[in-house]
Amino acid sequence: MQERETVGAVATKLLQEADGKQGVVDTEREANKEYLEQVYECVQNAVKNGWDKPFYVVVISKKERVLENVMRRYFVARKTMPMPDYDQSVFLFDPKTEQLRYFWTLPDANTCEYLLHNDVDPQETQLKAFVHAFVDDKLYDHFAGIYEIHNEWAAEAEGNATKIQQVIGAD
Repeated sequence: MQERETVGAVATKLLQEADGKQGVVDTEREANKEYLEQVYECVQNAVKNGWDKPFYVVVISKKERVLENVMRRYFVARKTMPMPDYDQSVFLFDPKTEQLRYFWTLPDANTCEYLLHNDVDPQETQLKAFVHAFVDDKLYDHFAGIYEIHNEWAAEAEGNATKIQQVIGAD
């Protein structure tokens, strides 16, 4: 059985061989090649596990502190809309209609700070708007209001809690 190299070993080797020609945009393009495939894989896993009501896919991006050329993305399905946070993208999936809606993306704190105080390319105006809404504490309410989000999971849990209270005689 052949032993595989660790991510750290590969990343270190690539850093040593780097010619410095790959820029931030190139790195981001490479990282995004399989992004939507991974979002849909997360959706499929949740649906396979019986999630039949609308749910969220949260993408959390983490840059490795020691290995600067390694970025990890975690794709997580959850039943409630998350609070906005740095390094996060959020989608809503409705299994009944099979519709995936994009909600927001927030970059890291340094990029947010830059976007707040600088002019940006026209293609980054939506990202800048997300950052402004986040800083003004309006991003969550904006999406909750626009899509009139009714959390069916919470309603179901509340109903179960009421049934449990009735069984144990609690008020």
